[in-house]
Amino acid sequence: MACDDGSGGHTPKDFNECVRQEQLDDAKREMQEVVTKAVTEAIIGLKLGEIIERVDRRISTLTDRIDVLEARQQNNQDEDMVYDDQGNIDEAATREARLRHRLRRNTQGMDGTHNHNHQQGNQNRVPDDPYAKVKFTIPFFLGYYDAEGYLDWEMTVEQKFSAHLVPEQHRVRRATSEFKNFAIVWWTGLIAEDAAPTT
Repeated sequence: MACDDGSGGHTPKDFNECVRQEQLDDAKREMQEVVTKAVTEAIIGLKLGEIIERVDRRISTLTDRIDVLEARQQNNQDEDMVYDDQGNIDEAATREARLRHRLRRNTQGMDGTHNHNHQQGNQNRVPDDPYAKVKFTIPFFLGYYDAEGYLDWEMTVEQKFSAHLVPEQHRVRRATSEFKNFAIVWWTGLIAEDAAPTT
């Protein structure tokens, strides 16, 4: 309803006289419906509901996996515990048992296969030897006519082989891999003549 001030113009004297409260409420309600409809359509268009459901399923799956891993880890820890005569946990023996278990488990090869039966690879490896996987370098040998230099080299190599429990059948191949200059020429000649030693 429009108000008239007598001059032919329309100016409201009182806001309540010009617009009814019902009209304002209806306009407000329409506006809310339009906004709600637009937001709902936008959410449906973005498929947020589906995304939230997928995220919820993934979180549930991850939670289940973590529960399984934690239960398995707890079972493994209980199995590794070593108890003394009084029924108390023996910390040192438990630590040693876990290290031995880890060493036994650490037999997976580069190709992903497990070598539990030790049928492949180095069969001479002592399974419980913590130094079995320690790498060492052999000093190179140039092969010049220096008897003292050769004896020093041979004693050094022999000491390394003994310290690392290298089997006899592997020693020649490991030692000759570090020949340089004249020594490699001499070794190649021995191989060509089929006169190379094997041990």
